[in-house]
Amino acid sequence: MGHLARTLSLIAALRRHPSGDTVSVHLLTNSPFAAGGDWHTILGGDDQLTRIPAHLDAESTRRMVGEVLSAEQSWFQHPLLLVDTFPRGLGGELADVVSDWPGHRVLVHRDLSPEYLDWADGLERQVREFSLVLVPGEPAVFDGLPQARKTAPWLWNLPLDCNDRSAARRRLHLSGEKRPVVLVAGTGNREDIDHFAGVADALEQELGRDARIVFASLPGVPLGRVSRDVSEIRLWPLVDVLSGVDVLVAAGGYNTVQEARGFGCPLVGWPRERRYDRQDRRLTESETVVGETELIERVSQYLSGSAPTRLATVQTNGAVEAVEILLEMSEPDRET
Repeated sequence: MGHLARTLSLIAALRRHPSGDTVSVHLLTNSPFAAGGDWHTILGGDDQLTRIPAHLDAESTRRMVGEVLSAEQSWFQHPLLLVDTFPRGLGGELADVVSDWPGHRVLVHRDLSPEYLDWADGLERQVREFSLVLVPGEPAVFDGLPQARKTAPWLWNLPLDCNDRSAARRRLHLSGEKRPVVLVAGTGNREDIDHFAGVADALEQELGRDARIVFASLPGVPLGRVSRDVSEIRLWPLVDVLSGVDVLVAAGGYNTVQEARGFGCPLVGWPRERRYDRQDRRLTESETVVGETELIERVSQYLSGSAPTRLATVQTNGAVEAVEILLEMSEPDRET
């Protein structure tokens, strides 16, 4: 979900820009979460969304992506290619495409694991083929390249009432709740969702008398297996409700961590193993727990302390910065 959410935050920022209506977007994704959201409320009228089935094998994925990219090159004189996945693409399909792409080539560059770097021989050469490398708020191995531009973290559109605790509680369907709210985010794969559903149950058992435990999962994915005493909600994006949350319990994904920090929402992060995303590196020591016992203790400590100040700490949305950079880069092409 991280790649898709980050790209959607960029598109949302583009649509709010005064010049955003001069640009059409074709979003191509194999994220299984793409099937569960009403993304057309974000995309513009001339935009397209192509969903690649997540179960496709590498060869079928390469073929489908290749067909879409070929069509884009035939429709537009200078299409901008923006890649928010591995530099080689979803299934290696970009290895021979980037250098010959007729328009600007932009890589959204994130942290890459040493295992991937060892496996992907010649990766730096591939990254150098991009005319722009955007680094969205976190250190990355190639962020020192001449074409690299660093921005603040990319966040979803901050609602006008983002610091309104009452409005956030209404979105959570907890308007009359007086107790502190602990939101457990069930994101990731099926195993992760079940894992955090179990965490929500454990918190309910230990702290349910003093706090309202809410388990949130993404639209379009199965709900977690939680007890009837735990409130369940389908929710995206989290940023819309964080001002109504007293403690957020989650893994260590990019969007969750950056949004929690941006709102100053106490985060208790239990990092999950990922093939490429190193969540333990993203979380700070004070945000990290390992094991259920430590997690419950940390949440209890937050609940017994003074309430944190409810002010957004992010002054700059990196997605807005990125849109300005992209539009500036594309200005000559848009005039022709």
